[in-house]
Amino acid sequence: MSYEDIIETFSDTVTRICLIKCRNYHNAQDCYQNVMFKLYKNLNNVSKLDEEGIKRWLIKVTLNECTTLYRKLIIHSTESIDSLIVADNPNFYDRELLEMVLKLPQKYKDVIYLYYYEGYPIPDIAKILNCPQSTVKTRLKRGRERLKIQLENLERLGETL
Repeated sequence: MSYEDIIETFSDTVTRICLIKCRNYHNAQDCYQNVMFKLYKNLNNVSKLDEEGIKRWLIKVTLNECTTLYRKLIIHSTESIDSLIVADNPNFYDRELLEMVLKLPQKYKDVIYLYYYEGYPIPDIAKILNCPQSTVKTRLKRGRERLKIQLENLERLGETL
């Protein structure tokens, strides 16, 4: 695949991950640009991969780049999810649930996002995050449990999603 083809195919995925991880539009832009620059620098190696391999590589680089940016900036402020421009994806219409996912600890947020919003199976998530499949399963289970508790608390308060 050419550089332009890769950008056209995977730009939305990279953008969504940057926005979800950075929770700040301007930092997400910086992260996106860094990822695309790394793609350009590694194009010879990346273009040899199949489409799924390219996507995995981009997600891994994006997650790492967001973490690096976070460490550099020590981000404490966030923007409302409504102020973010999110790609046209039906999974993103349930903003309240997405906000609950974003409030989870990082290790749960990453696996839940990749599993439910990007549609990756557990073995692929394990490869992307460079951890055992059992760890991914445990994090998914614990993340779901935390979301369930949050939803039950909302129901007790009389609110519904």
